[in-house]
Amino acid sequence: MKTTSRSLLHVVSEAYQKNLQDRTSRLLYAAAKGKKDGVDQFHERFVDTHQGSGVNALTGFGAVLSGTTVLHVLEAPTKILVSFLHSLRDAEEKMHLVRNVKILSLTEEVPRVYKEWAFSKVVTDADDPKDMETIQLVWGSLKQMLQMGMDTPNASEISEKTMQRYFPSTQKLARVIASTDLCTPTEYLEIFEAPFNNVMDTEKVWPAELPVKF
Repeated sequence: MKTTSRSLLHVVSEAYQKNLQDRTSRLLYAAAKGKKDGVDQFHERFVDTHQGSGVNALTGFGAVLSGTTVLHVLEAPTKILVSFLHSLRDAEEKMHLVRNVKILSLTEEVPRVYKEWAFSKVVTDADDPKDMETIQLVWGSLKQMLQMGMDTPNASEISEKTMQRYFPSTQKLARVIASTDLCTPTEYLEIFEAPFNNVMDTEKVWPAELPVKF
C-alpha cells in the first residue's frame, strides 16, 4: 500500500483546523461606572445582537463591583471585539454609562475558557493595592478572571461567593483605570485600525549601522 508523505505544514494545518472551535480572541477591560445607569443592559444588547455559535460564539463574564467599577472579560472573534470597542467608546463618550475605560488586554488565538456569557453585580472587600505597579494589577486581574472561567466555565452559574473570591477590589481597579500607561478604547482603535506602513527609513537593513550588542 502506497503511503503519501505529509509535510509539517500539513500536520500543523490539520491540527489548527481541528482545534479551531476551542480558540478565540479575548478582551479584558476595566472602567468606572458612569453618571447614568444601564451598563448591564448595554452589554446585554450588544451580546444579543452579535451572539453566534461555534467559533463565532460570544462568551465571558463581567460585573459591576460595589456599584462603582466595571470589570469584563469577553471572548469572541476579533472583528466582534473591535465592534465592541466602538460601542464601548460610545458608551463612554455619548451615553455616559462608563468613564475612564482602560483596555487591560486584547489577545488573539487563545483557548476559550468560558462556555457562555453573563453579567452580574457583586460587592467586593476592600484591599489596598499599596505600592503595586499597574502591570502587576493588570496581570493579576487577567489571571483571576481566566481562573474563574476555568473553574466555572458556565458563566450563569458563577455565584456571588465565587465572584468575591476572584474579582479584584475596587481600590485595585481604581488604580488601574487611573493609569496613563493603558489605552482608552479610542487610543486602542487608532492603533489597531491605522494603515500598515511598510516603507523603511532606509533600504540598508543589514548589516546594522550600529554594532548590535547583547
